[in-house]
Amino acid sequence: MMENSNTADINREGAAGKNLFGKNLDIVTSLGARGCLDAEAEGDILYVIGVDRTGVIDPVNFKTSYKTGCLYIVDISVPSIPRITGKLSGLGNTRQIEVKDKIAYVASREDGLFIIDVSDPSSPRLMTHYDTVEFATGIDICGDFAYVSCRVYGVEIIDIAEPGTPLHISTIRMGEAQSVDVRDGVLYAGVWGQQNLTVCDVSDPHNPRITAVMPVDGRADGVFVKGDCCYVATGHHARGMARNDESDAAYGNGNGLEIFNIEDPLNPVFISRIKINRFYKLGNDMWDVMVYGKYAFLSHTYNGVFVIDVSDPRKPFFAAHAELPPFEGPDKNDKRNPVGGIALIEDYIYAAGIYSDLYVIKAEGLAGRVSEKGCGEGCCGKGCCGKSPEPGTAQDRGTLPENSAVSGKVISQLYSHENMPAIPLHNSSIPEFKVYVPSSGRPVQVRAAAIHNGIAYAACGSDGIHAIDLNGGRQPRLIKKTATQGIAMDIKIVNGFAYVAEGNAGLSIWKVTGESGNETGETGDGSVSCLRSVPCLLNNPTNGKTQNRPLSRCGTYDAFGNTVGNVIAEEKCKYVMLQIGSRWFHVVDVSDPYAPVLVLSDCPDKGLIYGRQIGNGLLKGRYASCFWHAAGIFWYDITGSEKPCFSGFSQQQRVSQSNNIAFKGDDAILTIRKGYSILDYRYKGVLEDLPLYTVRGFDLTGKPSISGDGKMMFISNRITGTVTFLDISDIRAPRVISCFDAGGNPDVISVEGNIALLPSGYAGLLIFNL
Repeated sequence: MMENSNTADINREGAAGKNLFGKNLDIVTSLGARGCLDAEAEGDILYVIGVDRTGVIDPVNFKTSYKTGCLYIVDISVPSIPRITGKLSGLGNTRQIEVKDKIAYVASREDGLFIIDVSDPSSPRLMTHYDTVEFATGIDICGDFAYVSCRVYGVEIIDIAEPGTPLHISTIRMGEAQSVDVRDGVLYAGVWGQQNLTVCDVSDPHNPRITAVMPVDGRADGVFVKGDCCYVATGHHARGMARNDESDAAYGNGNGLEIFNIEDPLNPVFISRIKINRFYKLGNDMWDVMVYGKYAFLSHTYNGVFVIDVSDPRKPFFAAHAELPPFEGPDKNDKRNPVGGIALIEDYIYAAGIYSDLYVIKAEGLAGRVSEKGCGEGCCGKGCCGKSPEPGTAQDRGTLPENSAVSGKVISQLYSHENMPAIPLHNSSIPEFKVYVPSSGRPVQVRAAAIHNGIAYAACGSDGIHAIDLNGGRQPRLIKKTATQGIAMDIKIVNGFAYVAEGNAGLSIWKVTGESGNETGETGDGSVSCLRSVPCLLNNPTNGKTQNRPLSRCGTYDAFGNTVGNVIAEEKCKYVMLQIGSRWFHVVDVSDPYAPVLVLSDCPDKGLIYGRQIGNGLLKGRYASCFWHAAGIFWYDITGSEKPCFSGFSQQQRVSQSNNIAFKGDDAILTIRKGYSILDYRYKGVLEDLPLYTVRGFDLTGKPSISGDGKMMFISNRITGTVTFLDISDIRAPRVISCFDAGGNPDVISVEGNIALLPSGYAGLLIFNL
């Protein structure tokens, strides 16, 4: 084991004590592709993801700017003269890219995972668009598996043995994972929110195990494994910050690189850290690291690119540094040019400028080609480079060698997300239910569901919309499957119309047609299993007959090419409210279902919408709420004015993305601080000063919905998998009816009469009789 002799910070002045970050490296040229997020080099080809502003629509009335992600194929046979040979657009909110065997895998945040055939550099071809569990932020490929970090939802493991038909395998809940690196059956993740390096045994991808959680002194992001060391890029605030201002020594002082010894791969040991300049700015917080030879290359958004000599991991020091040229981004008062990701080849660094371009940085004698991320100057022996594994090493699918010392080692208490309830779940009191699991030859997520006349319509991700017979005399059964143009992420049904959020295909509007009678139309098998061997007491709305209610498509609202992830529709209201991308709130007039029209668009500064952050309904039949993670809650007058508008009322305080607002009569119920408060939309005070209603021993964090009679509230925590049923007959004295683990990623519950539908991701659709 390497001696752990240096646990103190390395002085940021470096070995010489004069030049803070070593010699300055020169930028020799740029690509001419405005807006780049990441790059990956393979042979004489560079794969760059970024922004395609060709044909972008900017509706002047709403002062809205939209963008769509793209992949550039770049010839770098002459490294200093990169040349674009091909391009593919329509890839959403791109973030990271990995390439293996002429297949590119692009993680695109709320837009999921795009898998692209790049065998023809002049004509990349989209193979499939995969519906990830949540925001696809980071990605690594090892053998036949893709490992996608889905932010607060942890890491999703996907079988890509057949890249055109990726299959969900499992999810590792570990907190806010940003980036991953997988080596020899061990996964290393930079966990941003909880400031740690999390290590997992993924030798059995169906049963991954967290084995170690190592604290780092900053928000963790990029990770890179080489030899016996794991390198972690960090940023923002150092640990132990007590005050959120510059008077605290930890404020903005978490930027740097941390090095761990991994001779025992599942139990890393801290070696050293080196800090870069003290700096804090929200908006772009991406940090990555790659290692070649004796140098680590750290990219750090606004701070630039650093070359760090790690020949002695106990005593790293700065060798060189480069900053991107000034550039006017969205903040016209800030000319700093942030870096997304980097790629290395011999004597050159390619740095992706988030707002600007791809820059070629001369790094003679420093940079070299990294063969398949993490392999360094040779093959790692696991088959990911296209070579046969060496005898005695891990096999192509990423399994550990037999007789590994790792066998049987797992920490006793797994790391949990900060919002995960530390309470026993009361499974004995789960209401009676049945479960519908879509059967499509591959795992399918159930993301949302709605009920119409006793028929459940489930938004099943990439498998479209499933109409499910809830007939009480038999198991839930698929009546008809309707294909959607995009990923079916949400569905609401009102006034005989279904409104479906189809991701980057926009909002689709469907007429719910058909009458009770014989089964007709396209059918398929719905694999149904009972989680409890109890009878389901669902009403039989058809007196034994099967209803066929196919959907007839009307119009589409394309949201200017951005993702529609959440839709709210209400009876007797001609407007629907939409979550657009990760920032925008739209109100759309659907009085003509064949020609929906945008009437309101808003995006407060410093705000992100991560999912289901529009209030679940309208307050007083008039006011809609939407909250942005950092900007707070904003209220909109939907039906009380000539046309929808901002009401002028807001609570501009941070609200956890895990929570939301539901409405009971004239009361707005906001889940907050592991309980809930009753919020007046005109309230101007501090949210923490509102009375908080809790149930001792229970964490009520999650997305709320309320039964039609107002007597029950359902809270789903999609991050932790926890669902809570509450009796709120007395809204100020809640009583827990049931609290249980739904087995997947439970989303907002919808209710009609005495039937409640719980969409729970890959665990299927749970159907409750109340």
